[in-house]
Amino acid sequence: MIKKLMLIEDEELFQDLFKEIFAKPDYQIICVNNGSEALNHPRQDLYIVDLGLPGMGGLETLEALRQKFGDGIRSIIITGYDPSIDKKTLEKYGIIEVLQKPFDIDRLKSLIHTLFLP
Repeated sequence: MIKKLMLIEDEELFQDLFKEIFAKPDYQIICVNNGSEALNHPRQDLYIVDLGLPGMGGLETLEALRQKFGDGIRSIIITGYDPSIDKKTLEKYGIIEVLQKPFDIDRLKSLIHTLFLP
């Protein structure tokens, strides 16, 4: 079964790296620059969201996705800022992990792989 991943990140270099790393037959990758673009797509299995997006920030984007698709979305936050987010917010937005930039790409790969184990 194909897993649908969306990267919501305004840095094109990171988008390109993400697409290259996850270019596998069992992943469908969509990269968008901001939260508004993310809302123009169908529901994904996992959202990787930059906290410091221009315009609609990362948490605002997750709230908009939650409003559109309901509870139960799953996400990983990436951020260059202080990564501390309270437990209630983590649960509300289905945030599985918060990774501070620069982060170990193998950690992201491992998280995604573990999420989709049968």
